[in-house]
Amino acid sequence: MPQKKRYNIGLITGNVEDDFPNFICKGAMQAAEELDDNLFIIPVKYIDNYDVSDPHQAYEYQYNILLSYAGSHSLDLLLVCLGNISAVFDKADFILQGFGDVPVILICSDMEGYSSVCYANYSGLVEGIEHLISQEHRQKIGMVTGYTVNKDSRERLDTYKKVLSAHGIPVNEDLILLSYFDENCKQDFIKFWEKNPDMDAIVCGNDHVANAVYQVLEERGVEIGRDVSIIGFDDSPFVKYLNPPLATVRANASELGYRAVMQGHRKLSAGTLQEQENFYVDTKFIYRESIGNNCMPKILLQKQMDEQDKLIEKIQQAERSQQMIKINHSMNNFSRDMLSLADESEESFVHIMQSLTEAYIQNCFLFTLKEPVAYHNDDEWHTPKQVYLRACLNNGRAFIPRKSSQTMSIEEIYRHPYMTDDRRSYVMIDLYSRELQYGFLLCDIPYENLHYIEFLCYQISNAIKIMHLFSAQRALLATQEEMVNRLQKENLILDSISGKDELTGILNRRGFYKKAESFIERAKSKNHKLLFAYADLNYLKQINDRFGHSEGDFAIVSAASALETVFPGSLTGRIGGDEFAVIAVADSSMSGENIRTAISDELKKRVKESDKPYPLTLSIGIYIQDKADFLLDDAIEAADNLQYEDKKKKPPFIVA
Repeated sequence: MPQKKRYNIGLITGNVEDDFPNFICKGAMQAAEELDDNLFIIPVKYIDNYDVSDPHQAYEYQYNILLSYAGSHSLDLLLVCLGNISAVFDKADFILQGFGDVPVILICSDMEGYSSVCYANYSGLVEGIEHLISQEHRQKIGMVTGYTVNKDSRERLDTYKKVLSAHGIPVNEDLILLSYFDENCKQDFIKFWEKNPDMDAIVCGNDHVANAVYQVLEERGVEIGRDVSIIGFDDSPFVKYLNPPLATVRANASELGYRAVMQGHRKLSAGTLQEQENFYVDTKFIYRESIGNNCMPKILLQKQMDEQDKLIEKIQQAERSQQMIKINHSMNNFSRDMLSLADESEESFVHIMQSLTEAYIQNCFLFTLKEPVAYHNDDEWHTPKQVYLRACLNNGRAFIPRKSSQTMSIEEIYRHPYMTDDRRSYVMIDLYSRELQYGFLLCDIPYENLHYIEFLCYQISNAIKIMHLFSAQRALLATQEEMVNRLQKENLILDSISGKDELTGILNRRGFYKKAESFIERAKSKNHKLLFAYADLNYLKQINDRFGHSEGDFAIVSAASALETVFPGSLTGRIGGDEFAVIAVADSSMSGENIRTAISDELKKRVKESDKPYPLTLSIGIYIQDKADFLLDDAIEAADNLQYEDKKKKPPFIVA
């Protein structure tokens, strides 16, 4: 007997923390398990309903890039809750075109060319509205529902109009409010009520709309059930706790998800995906106090059933609370582990995957983009051609895949070699921080923990962000260290060049003063006396004027050379055009006359060797400092003053 094929079925829903998509997931996961199919849940947010001024919503648009990964041929079928992700404007074509030729079945929406699984909106709602007319004798019945691009909203509005017309009540468009299909309709309803305060009944498109209506009427002292009857749709868990409990149409969202997977599997097996079929889930009207007082037996019976349900829910809540304590402890451990990560090393990615077991996840795949990509709300998202499988978790064991197999195309992400052989239901979790997209997770988080998806999104995204920053910082520091080493070498050369006098090769003024302090400190540490000399080349102007600047340069170079010869191991610098300074360690043989004679002999020697027709002489002041504390400028100034006195004794300028 041939083995039954296991299909990969994708499910696109809205925020899984909301009741409707949450129950859709519950039913779909149950059906996938029964059929032995893989299920990939892709939860996004409303693509056209954001308050960008709200810091809690400012970056929720980031979740919607997950739609771009849904057109992969590694999915055999897509189930799309179209109205759940686009409730305000009609973007159906835009969304569906993004899935390419992957087969699609719609949930709670109908479009030409697509099979669908929807509520039978008429049956339960007809019963409720007819009761308002025939039993409660309501005549001015209003309708508050979502925009008609939403199939459920449109069908429920049509039902309202048909029932009123069938009972001879004219349809008054002023009594119809189209707004948000949730509690966000509250502000619109306030204005609507102010225009129509004499309505005696309100039909609400769903229970969340009814909840907003409750709030407005209670604020105005209107008694629900007596002054005005209200009915809702969905029979959400919270409605039996409202005051008064809400009469509503019971529509099982779990059954929608279950039937969608079942019918999708059947059509895949039968090869009938190209044939449009529409499937319906029955609805039933539930009588509660908000409808009025003329059906008390039904209301009392439902009240008993609700009380039993509340008791069961209370017991379940106690059990969940105990489980929640345990899970929250695990999540705290997970948060702690995320804080201990370093850079984008293999060890860090393994650490992330292993930590996910704290969230009762046993199988997970972490995909990243090559580099983080900035994506702003008004930008067009370009799906990457490749993603990178950075780490895996298989049955609780974390590991890094081979480098050669980490790069994957979008076509491979739902069917790759590292997936286990057994069936799984995976949830895709977007990884982003503000405008930056990092990648996504595919993980088999249990249904009861779906409300931790955003927590995991934030924690892992921040961990990857920190890891990326650490890696970038390390690369930057390595580059910086290389640059610093190069700059240090270049600075040594530049410092050497910038501290030297280009003509003479001795220190210039900057270099002389820069090195003077350290020279003086070394001498002080050895208790040496210091000699300060200040010299001025005589008759430089006359030499330049009569013999040219090249001869003037010769004179300057000769003076510098003579000073270095007479003061070996000293600090010698050219302070100005024809002025020089010297700091040397003084010894007993150094007297002013001896030094002047030695310098004069050196200059005469250079004149004779170069056969120059002019004499070279220096006026020089010599000052010996024997005190421990003194200022360099004071010592130089003292030597300069002595040089000035010596200059008065300079010989005449005589040309040979």
